Amino acid sequence: MTTLQQEFVNIDRDYDPPGLRLTLELDGATQQDIERGIHAAKRVFALAQISSYAAAIAADYQALEDPDLVLTAEQHEWAGIWWEAQEAAVAAACSELPAGEKTFLFSQTWDDAPEPISGNYIRGTTWLGKETQE
Repeated sequence: MTTLQQEFVNIDRDYDPPGLRLTLELDGATQQDIERGIHAAKRVFALAQISSYAAAIAADYQALEDPDLVLTAEQHEWAGIWWEAQEAAVAAACSELPAGEKTFLFSQTWDDAPEPISGNYIRGTTWLGKETQE
């Protein structure tokens, strides 16, 4: 009988690559709404004392369910922080918008990238505070 030794993924919780930024697209939102949402997400990361990059990478790896990409229990928590930040961003951005269905995209991208690069972005829909993923 052989014992398989799994290695955990190495993610630096403090690493924040230069030029990487959070993005939020939301139907009917003004730039002020978007900025309010991004600030709310940044507060989630600051309170958790983790970079958005580390949380996004953990969420990406968790979603892949690849047996070669083993996350620690703490890294699984980081993935959850990514989704909490998304929820906070959408809620804050929607706080002054009229009720109704809104499609959104929360992700991160490089300053010079033409579109979001985060593998874990999901275009979702929110309705009166209830979120569904497409």
